[in-house]
Amino acid sequence: MRFLSNKLKKRLLAYMLAAVALGGCSPASGVAGTAVDRIQDQSSAAAEVSGDTETAEKTPLPGYLWLVDGNHPISAGYVPADLIEAGNDCLLSAEAAEAWMGMLREMNLEGVNGSRLILTAGYISYEQCEANVEERTRYYLEEGYDASRAERFAAYDIGTPGADLHQTGLLLEAALSDGQELRRDRIGAWLEEHAFEYGFVLTWTDRGAALRYVTEVHARAMKQLEQQVEGYLAYLASCQSYVFEMDGVAYRVQLVQTLTGLAESIYSVCGDNNGHYVAVTVQEGF
Repeated sequence: MRFLSNKLKKRLLAYMLAAVALGGCSPASGVAGTAVDRIQDQSSAAAEVSGDTETAEKTPLPGYLWLVDGNHPISAGYVPADLIEAGNDCLLSAEAAEAWMGMLREMNLEGVNGSRLILTAGYISYEQCEANVEERTRYYLEEGYDASRAERFAAYDIGTPGADLHQTGLLLEAALSDGQELRRDRIGAWLEEHAFEYGFVLTWTDRGAALRYVTEVHARAMKQLEQQVEGYLAYLASCQSYVFEMDGVAYRVQLVQTLTGLAESIYSVCGDNNGHYVAVTVQEGF
């Protein structure tokens, strides 16, 4: 069971005080579920989703459970501070990259031949998304569509800049190197069974697999609830909390607007990019 040192409790207290200073409900960026000592400054977290580019670029950590869409955009200046090469010229946030590579190693150890699984997409910057949309729009214009339809179709194909989850560095896409259908392959079956153990939420696309890194604690909770991130957050909003067991320890996940009263048992905390914290606390005597 994990408990905070006095030093980390002081840092968490400072984090809570910053939240109070901002009204207690500004969006908070995610922190690693296994590294409570990396809780970031709340003002930076608020800035990165409100368009304060200068402050946002200094934000060290992304949001594992951010809602990212047209109604919950990421600022143009947001760039994950810990991007690293994860294979096939794709960048990912370091923790997601480490989980990805660890998953491939485990596949190989189990004789599943993870080397056939390759990254096809990782981090995409705001600027690159803009360029991709413009290129796709030109394609539809050349096909004879009017400007309105071309822009709409391009946005559907590529996404809207600021509303693309790839910008977090926590979403990757993968496919088989030999062109076979991943979902029907042995590797696809392995991902269905084990991806959550490495902190990933799996969805299938017409191109292969999309794997969103949310940390192991949330991936396990979502697996039990059979929910993706949006459904998970909706469940927490409706039911107030969810209690589950992982490795013999009971955890409570809560969607809250303040961290007051949670410091003694906090395990991790992140934001939803919609004005709330998602706090995980250790439950004793469960």
